[in-house]
Amino acid sequence: MRALHQVAASQLGIGVWYQKGYEQKGILFTPPNEYERSEALGAQCANCHTIVWITGRSDPILNEELPDYAVHGGPVYREYIQDNLKRFLRSLPACPHCHQQAYNLFINNIVIPRYQNGDDPLLDSEDYGVNEEMSAKVKDKAVWWYGDEAEAKRLDLHFL
Repeated sequence: MRALHQVAASQLGIGVWYQKGYEQKGILFTPPNEYERSEALGAQCANCHTIVWITGRSDPILNEELPDYAVHGGPVYREYIQDNLKRFLRSLPACPHCHQQAYNLFINNIVIPRYQNGDDPLLDSEDYGVNEEMSAKVKDKAVWWYGDEAEAKRLDLHFL
């Protein structure tokens, strides 16, 4: 059975940064990029901006087979994907920080989460994202991960 656990961000391949010049906005967590060997995906709470990370391979909603009506792409496919992501966000447990069911942002290797204060990082930078020249990497942080014991063992996760 899946449950919430705290793990080190580095165990999931998640970057932990302060954006130079925007430190007052809080930490910016970055999902693994396409070059890293990580399955981490996330959901961010609209109320408190806490992120719950999952391992994409283990989520039944995200891994369901594409229905026949959506296999040819187009608007029907896009509608199915949007519905799928909404169902995924609603399937998660209440936020471990504010205890609300208010996830509104699906995070993957393309979608960068909001800062801890809720601001969108894409509005702050012409570079559209974090890069090492303009950011300060933070020592590893505890993050919330939603999964089961078997998945934790497969990933060699150590709960904090």
